[in-house]
Amino acid sequence: MKPIILFFSVFFLALLIVNFGAIYSYNALENDILEERVLWHLETTAQSRANYIENFIDEQKDKFLIAATHQELSNEELKKIVENNRGYTEMFVLDSNGIIVTSSEESIIGINKSDDFYFLEGKKRIIFKDVYFSDSLNDIAFAIFAPQGEGNVLVVRIDMGSLNEITSNRVGLGETGESYLINKEGYMVSSSRFKEGVILKEKADTINAENCLNVLKNKLTFTIDVTFPLHDNEANPIAVAGITFFYDVKPGESKRTKFTETKENAIKIGEDLDSKINGENQIENYDYVNSLIDDIVETNPNLKRISIHAKAPEGKSPSGYWILASSVPEKIGRESDPEDIAVIKNNKVVVLEEASHIPESEINAHVGHQAVTKFLDYREEYVFGTHAHIPEMHWCVLVEIDKSEIFNKTRRDGHTELLITSLILSLGVVTGTLFWIFILRNKRKRGKK
Repeated sequence: MKPIILFFSVFFLALLIVNFGAIYSYNALENDILEERVLWHLETTAQSRANYIENFIDEQKDKFLIAATHQELSNEELKKIVENNRGYTEMFVLDSNGIIVTSSEESIIGINKSDDFYFLEGKKRIIFKDVYFSDSLNDIAFAIFAPQGEGNVLVVRIDMGSLNEITSNRVGLGETGESYLINKEGYMVSSSRFKEGVILKEKADTINAENCLNVLKNKLTFTIDVTFPLHDNEANPIAVAGITFFYDVKPGESKRTKFTETKENAIKIGEDLDSKINGENQIENYDYVNSLIDDIVETNPNLKRISIHAKAPEGKSPSGYWILASSVPEKIGRESDPEDIAVIKNNKVVVLEEASHIPESEINAHVGHQAVTKFLDYREEYVFGTHAHIPEMHWCVLVEIDKSEIFNKTRRDGHTELLITSLILSLGVVTGTLFWIFILRNKRKRGKK
């Protein structure tokens, strides 16, 4: 074999080995990325289900409270409300002594519920009764109690159909995934994809359920960001206030109510600043602006941070804007983010809600995919699972998918990419070899001539 042929043979063999090694390493990395993507998707699905359920609960509560504003409700009016509201199965009024005096189901009129905890609490505030078996309905339901009229309590029972539709939606859950609700004791309160008759009978005794319930026993802390434009005397935007608050949601409290209260407080602070900073002379007065921030921090213990963004002196910031003053001193002088600059230019208040923050002392480092755990589920199958919280109802949404499906997907996707890359590489090697053979033959022909 001539030296040049031997050289190119060894060269292409080495190239082949190196490239296949690179492909293998890339494939391993790609599998890790695909697995990460699946796990993040699992977390997103859990939060999405929780949001849908919270919205459903809030919608039921709002409709119910409208009915509770009526001083009197007849049997016929109650029947009409039930007929016009999907999921309502029964509505009745308890008088101040706890006796059912009107009802959409007249056969229960006269029943005494004076010792019922929910009647006693319902005289003072709106309260939810967790999922239970209703003897009068002979079915699973949950209920809402609220004050109505002169010392009365209005009650509605709602079936689990709509909630089951939300949790049983298979979008994003593949072939083996499922989502379901558990109550504060860990019992399933929505249907299962794999087993019949689980509601209030099957207990989710898993690490996923335990992690979620441990947090619900205490509280959840959320963050809200409000970016508020500040104006000059002619109502032209000249700066923005970035205001970030923590707010806690304890078991039984409404997240939406806490969010709204916190948002309104942040907007009020923005409006107050806007009235006090009404010209470029004031916005450039660092001591004055900083004194305003100090006052806000002192009177708002749940404030996480507040920063004022304004035009920077020439040459101080590439974007032309910087953080003029802040409750976090190390932020002062930094370039403003594009989102903050956009608020100045668009002259619109922006409200963003960040994810919940769970202290490490309450749950095992709920950061990234440490929030996704691998465990044996109630079927004794290995799954990856995560959860989301519904504090007002003391519920957890558990989302789980078989371990085998995640790894089969990553392997299948990885093998497909490996096969395609190998074919492309092989084609390149064959083409290169043929090209060099063609060159060598032409060289020989010229040599013979």
